[in-house]
Amino acid sequence: HYGFSPADVLAELERREGCSGIEEKALRKVRAREGSGE
Repeated sequence: HYGFSPADVLAELERREGCSGIEEKALRKVRAREGSGE
């Protein structure tokens, strides 16, 4: 799905370990804002 291998999924899960969903969503918003040059 989406061109990711099982290893990609496991690496992402390991990266997110210990991070709540709320924190993850907030980080995504910050990164999107930084990436758009605002």
